[in-house]
Amino acid sequence: MTSKPSPAENAVSVAASLLFLAGIFHNALKLPDFVGTLFILAGGVGMWIWIRMQGIRRRESANAPDAVPKPAVGVVMKRRLIIIGVYAIACAASPFWMQYTGVNLPFSETVIIAVITFIICVSMTLVAGRRQQ
Repeated sequence: MTSKPSPAENAVSVAASLLFLAGIFHNALKLPDFVGTLFILAGGVGMWIWIRMQGIRRRESANAPDAVPKPAVGVVMKRRLIIIGVYAIACAASPFWMQYTGVNLPFSETVIIAVITFIICVSMTLVAGRRQQ
């Protein structure tokens, strides 16, 4: 049984993710190269802090009597299908919006990238789901 993440943990996670995205797309944001590197490094520090916060929360909630119970198998399967559906929609749309992020590739190559990304995301979701059981 695990407890829910705290608002601070969620805020650190979102901030680290936004820093990574800003670092990756710094050219599209018209920022110099060194700023992209700084954003990536700051995102890495934020991700490290988030992982530490998760570890502390899990250690504290391991023996807590009021911890949130694990959801039923049917609920977990529905969630996985929703996540895979979101991946499918995002990957199907990516060849159309990828050109606005500064990627200048032919449409056929962006479709190949989208398919590979979908396969990787689904694989990671299934592996992570099996590790949690």
